[in-house]
Amino acid sequence: MTTYGYVLADPTTPDRLSVWFSGGKVTCGEEKESHQFQVWKEIFGSPAINKGRRRRRRTFREGAMVFAAQMMMGATGYDDAMDEDTGEVSYTFTRPVGGHAKNYVDILHLDDKIRVMRGHAGTTYAFARLKE
Repeated sequence: MTTYGYVLADPTTPDRLSVWFSGGKVTCGEEKESHQFQVWKEIFGSPAINKGRRRRRRTFREGAMVFAAQMMMGATGYDDAMDEDTGEVSYTFTRPVGGHAKNYVDILHLDDKIRVMRGHAGTTYAFARLKE
């Protein structure tokens, strides 16, 4: 799963970055010939791929959540066809989610090799720079 977005320095809190989410993608990550990829295709593929079977109908709750995502975030792409080679399904938000004081990360440590951050929900993230 890949999430797209952007960050800006928070205007009121030092060492804080405000985060906006603008979309993402979900990919199977398994070999195309694997059983897991075939199951993935059954879930996310188009009806033509799934031997004429129709996609499961959304429940009322799921439909309401999709409608809310469309209205509040401008969500698009979630009903588009899956990429046949990679199994990738992507989505975008035309009205990004987040902003100052809503979604943020505090930078706890930063140097040339390591970055450690804590998110607004308390999750700690550690990143290491890879050698090229």
